[in-house]
Amino acid sequence: MLGYIGQNRAFSQENLKALRTIKFCALAIVGFVAVGELYIVLGTSDDRAGGVVMGILITFGSIVIAAAAAMVEGMLQNAVDMKSENDS
Repeated sequence: MLGYIGQNRAFSQENLKALRTIKFCALAIVGFVAVGELYIVLGTSDDRAGGVVMGILITFGSIVIAAAAAMVEGMLQNAVDMKSENDS
């Protein structure tokens, strides 16, 4: 995404695709961590607290990144639409 901004292509479809990829990757991380948390919680280990807390922190961070990417994607989509209207 920053590469497109550096090339003066901030309001382009490629940048929107990069944001969607960031959002989907963050959501995939949430899914993988949730499966790992289930494995930790349902296991027989006596020391689960550290793993659970780390999983919660990673999940929270990934959700924040996914939400921010979704918000920026919506705003960028509006900007791309307005730019395409003005160019034609």
